[in-house]
Amino acid sequence: MPTQAQLVVDRISNALSRSSQQVLSITDNGVGLNEQRMSALLSDGVSAKSDKSAGTFGNGHSVAIPASNLRYLLYGGISDDGQTLGAGHAVLASHSVPKETYARSAHGLYVKAFKSSKDRLPYTFAAGVDLPDMIASEVRRVKEAHGHGTTVLIPAFNNFEDDRSLWDMVSSAAACNFFPAIYDGLLIVEVEDLEESSPHEVTSHEVQVLNAKTLPAILNNYKDQQRIGRRGAFVSGRKANDAFRAVVDGDVCSVATSQGDVVVKLLVQDTGKQEVCLCRNGMWITDSLPRFQTDFSDRQPFQALILLDPNRRNNFYKLIQEAETPLHDRLALKQMPRERQRELREALGEIRDWIRTRVPEAKTESYSPEDVLAFQFSGPEARGPGGRRASFWGTPVTSRGPRPIQPPAKDDSGDDPKMNKEGHSDKQRRRTKNPKERKVAMPFFRIVSVPDAPGKQTIHVECERECDDAELRVFIDENIDATCDRQAPAQVAPLLLSDVSIDGKILSDNAIIHSDQGLTGVRLGRLTADSATVVTIGYTVPNDFVRLLPGQNPTLRVEIGNRTISTQTTEPENDKVKDYSDA
Repeated sequence: MPTQAQLVVDRISNALSRSSQQVLSITDNGVGLNEQRMSALLSDGVSAKSDKSAGTFGNGHSVAIPASNLRYLLYGGISDDGQTLGAGHAVLASHSVPKETYARSAHGLYVKAFKSSKDRLPYTFAAGVDLPDMIASEVRRVKEAHGHGTTVLIPAFNNFEDDRSLWDMVSSAAACNFFPAIYDGLLIVEVEDLEESSPHEVTSHEVQVLNAKTLPAILNNYKDQQRIGRRGAFVSGRKANDAFRAVVDGDVCSVATSQGDVVVKLLVQDTGKQEVCLCRNGMWITDSLPRFQTDFSDRQPFQALILLDPNRRNNFYKLIQEAETPLHDRLALKQMPRERQRELREALGEIRDWIRTRVPEAKTESYSPEDVLAFQFSGPEARGPGGRRASFWGTPVTSRGPRPIQPPAKDDSGDDPKMNKEGHSDKQRRRTKNPKERKVAMPFFRIVSVPDAPGKQTIHVECERECDDAELRVFIDENIDATCDRQAPAQVAPLLLSDVSIDGKILSDNAIIHSDQGLTGVRLGRLTADSATVVTIGYTVPNDFVRLLPGQNPTLRVEIGNRTISTQTTEPENDKVKDYSDA
């Protein structure tokens, strides 16, 4: 038996050997479970939707199975017409039975009977007085408290294999993922420690409540939480706290789109980030909307929440539903028909444009110090080749290339050639007697790049020598953030640029370098010796780096390519040097 399977067997055996079990009961006051909904719940991968429900039954329902050491769940429900139902679902492993030629499923079901395959609903469920006591007692509690609703029971509950208390886990997950619904009073979560002394006698020890009143304090407990869930898929405490400020203090606006009106809460701030979040039915869905990450880099910090109300099911609402993944944690537009993708992208673009008109441009402030600290690495008496003074910039020098190490060549007879006293053959000595000299040009550009605002940069370029044709490109540095912990891929393409100016003048058509993707470089043209040029750019960060650095600006590397440099050394004037300097 595989090791993992043996661990499951041991866990089940230990649970069965105990005289008592801890049971987690989750109840709600929703529409309850009728035969159709219960059938969908037990049918793996089957979804059931109705006009009154925005969620699904079936998808993801097995998530709670590992929380039971018995790998067994019980379901009970009472619908709004008073119908009561019960069922169970165990998930173990696919297996074969001796003397049978087919394998059996991993799923075991607690139902009253299996119907014919021709029936629309495949099961007959326990109902009314036939309900087991464990399900029946919880259904009675739901009926007394709410009149209708659902209960899910996890026998042999193992606290999700987590060291935290159940309240800590439940309150943090609910507060971060459902804060709009909780703030509006549409969702209240209670965690209660119950002790059942007899089938009809229950003692309550403690009740902890998450509601609109307790929500701010609970969220504040997780304000420093950066990531949560596998691969950080779900909303963190920091994001939830930032978005919650917009729920409380943001302006409520109705944005008209081609697919219907959309409610947006917008809060412009002096500090922070530019973030747009999508919530549906009071539930956080995602903060990663197509193109939204980089389209506000020139705007002030703000928090915007797109809030979709189940009572206003226009076409935009339906488009978002279609794009959501089964876990409701992101949008996957590629799963939609092409025309529906186009409609959703168009509507999102209209919301994006509306936000840009409502959020002011980022403030840019410059500071010029009265004194500048400069370093001189050699005195005025130091001179380099050609009579030029050696300095911080360095001077081109002539050097010999590295001599390749080769074995002695054999002559036509196959014998080793005659070796000289240095250990070289005559042929090798002739090849290396006059090696070709090559020029090595030291950097003579000085580049200082200063961020003005998110997505904007001012670049100061100084050139010590005359340069006939200089080009400038901007890359994401190999160490893409200031910590040097995150490294970029080996191949990094130039950033796409926009709003480029040189010395305060808007870039002309003949001073741009285009690629298939767009503007990728700036042609600076002729630079005179000891000249200074100021270039301002806007830039767009690729989505790959947005995911690596959520909410952060990467470090940039500015490269200047000088293809025809006029030198003042002893080299011939028509022998040009190609050099690339970066900062």
